[in-house]
Amino acid sequence: MKVNENPRISINKLGEYIYATPSRQRRILIEAKFPSEIITTRYAPVQKAAIEYFVASVKDIEIFNRVKEILSQKPTINDHQKEKVRSCIEALSHLTSCASSKLVPYIENPAIKGFKDCSSITINGVIISLRPEILLLDAITNQPKGAIKLVFSKGHFLTIQEGQCIAGLIKSYLEGALNINCYYKDCVTLDVFSDRLIYAPIKNAWTISKVENACDSIRSIWPSLQKRVA
Repeated sequence: MKVNENPRISINKLGEYIYATPSRQRRILIEAKFPSEIITTRYAPVQKAAIEYFVASVKDIEIFNRVKEILSQKPTINDHQKEKVRSCIEALSHLTSCASSKLVPYIENPAIKGFKDCSSITINGVIISLRPEILLLDAITNQPKGAIKLVFSKGHFLTIQEGQCIAGLIKSYLEGALNINCYYKDCVTLDVFSDRLIYAPIKNAWTISKVENACDSIRSIWPSLQKRVA
């Protein structure tokens, strides 16, 4: 069993954590300290398809249908694998819909895969995994100007506040690391299963303060977290 001895959490889960009930907060942290390898790789084919779509010079929306076809023909040996395939196919259908509507303004911009240096940030002793799938580029300078972060959660649609927390922290990271100013609508959380785009807040200081306070809490709670044994 894998154990993260030092506090670490994904930005997606941090957004949920900040606005969750105390019992849900503790469950989120237990899952972060004792992560499931199955969960972390669940939507890898969908992420890869989305990245390939955005970074292509000529956008081919049929990539999502091609991946759906490949997945539908993939042999499965148990219920977990069948459910994973079904969930990925459903996510790809949502991406197809979004690419034809809400994402159109972003498709017009050049983009690259989220680079390695944008993988994580440490705040108040907590490592936060950022990993935006897509970095948007300025059409003139060809330098990063924003990002799109994908969230896959069938059982929990993001609230506006959760989505703003995710997009806002990525915006803050990009501005600090690259010494740029990001337009708030260029840092976006895409809640895939709800077909919803959520922008970074116009005024980001309050969001960063919430993140910092949450990290203080996570750091103090982390040593006491124990995985329940069935």
